Amino acid sequence: MNLRAYLTILRPGRTLFAAALFVGFVYLWLSTLFHAPAPEALWLTLALFGPAVLGILLLGPLDEVMHRSVFPLLPDARRQLRRWHLRALTVTAIILFVPAVIFADTIPAAALLGLIVAGLSLPLLNSRHRVMGQLRLHSLLLILGGIALAATGRPALIAACQHAPWAVLIAGFALAYGCFRIGFSVTHTGNRWRDPAQFCLQSTLPFVGTDISLLVGQQMRQQTHEGNDQTARDWNTAAVGPSLRDWVRVTHHARFGNMSRLRHLVQFGFGGIIMVPLMLGVFFAMAKIISADTTFAEIYRMLATAGRNFGRITRPESGMVFILSPLAAYGFALLAAVTAATPALAFPIARERLAGSLFLDATRLVVAVYAANFLGTALSLYVASQIAGETFEPAMLHKLLAAYAVLPPTILFGLGVLLLRHGFARFMGANAYGLVCVLAVVGANHLFTDFVLSPLGWLSCIAATAVSVWLSWLAMRRHFRTCNLLQTGGSLLKLGIGIA
Repeated sequence: MNLRAYLTILRPGRTLFAAALFVGFVYLWLSTLFHAPAPEALWLTLALFGPAVLGILLLGPLDEVMHRSVFPLLPDARRQLRRWHLRALTVTAIILFVPAVIFADTIPAAALLGLIVAGLSLPLLNSRHRVMGQLRLHSLLLILGGIALAATGRPALIAACQHAPWAVLIAGFALAYGCFRIGFSVTHTGNRWRDPAQFCLQSTLPFVGTDISLLVGQQMRQQTHEGNDQTARDWNTAAVGPSLRDWVRVTHHARFGNMSRLRHLVQFGFGGIIMVPLMLGVFFAMAKIISADTTFAEIYRMLATAGRNFGRITRPESGMVFILSPLAAYGFALLAAVTAATPALAFPIARERLAGSLFLDATRLVVAVYAANFLGTALSLYVASQIAGETFEPAMLHKLLAAYAVLPPTILFGLGVLLLRHGFARFMGANAYGLVCVLAVVGANHLFTDFVLSPLGWLSCIAATAVSVWLSWLAMRRHFRTCNLLQTGGSLLKLGIGIA
């Protein structure tokens, strides 16, 4: 394999774009959510978390090739991919090392190089294996580990780098060697071609709109049908009436007829519901490692203090609970809405009635997923209070309630953005509104909690929700008035969203 073939697989333009976007977010989160000083946030981005992100982006296209059915037929493919990946990581390590040495004068250069090499190589341990059907846990574990390190492990890491830089360098290269031996081993890569529904970020970025993104949807639909051994629930209605409610039942059954409403709700809400228990467990474990005297009651009291209306979020752990939970609810509710708003069949009804049925079903599903995430988070905090032996006070939900109050308009307006006709407009609108959603949740936690919970704030949220419902309805009605009803999900497939 030559350089041209490798760059064709890598797609450097998309890789650079994604790298700049995600590395920028890493620096932003370190400096704001984790309250790291600017020099510390910069060297952590350049020497630890940034390399991990770049390692994922550089490895993703190669993993995508390994998951294609023709991979076992390519001569010497595994060794060729390993050789080119090593070259790419070497160049990336040099590019990161130079500014890290310039801007991180408090950390020895040897330690910086060791951290960069380790961060770039660590994603090689991701086997991409599925757990419990469609779930892949490796990326989630890597994210949780990064959160725990950023929240509670920074002082220990800095001390290790300053007192034993050469040990950090040797450990980094040893880890990189082990990662390459495992990551490109026959055992690790042997049967990846049997799982074709694995695509890297460069293939599924919203703006691509190419044949490969359409292949993503095709593979996901095929795997869904192959892995689904349940028959659809019986349709026991003899005749469908002319009302909108009747056709909502029809469109919902056509899309989700193979699962109960409870299972459907659990499928879209489970990820957000388990986030708080996972974060609390990780934070408690890291706190025990740093100080054996730390108790779960202390962590809960810190959380209860920060959650009140005028409580200050002084610890990153608190910010993660009160910010990531609403953002997870936003993502899962929007995904549920997009899925429900895509018809499974061509129905013999007017276009406007079809749009109304799908919009009503999507809105109803958004409310259910949104409520399930909020109640699950509140229940998790209540259970945590019982474990900690503390009295649960509803006042600790003030910041969480304020963050959830700003979500309904963002979710519904986001649905309208994803139904825009032009791919570039969808991409720019989705990114801009995603950023607005993050800023709104962070602002509701840090700056505007008292305003959001005031009568004027509630009225503002209700008015914004009403406007977003109206604008989203206009976008959906316009979409179904002009779209090809035989391929209504084409634009969503180009977004990389499977609609099976």
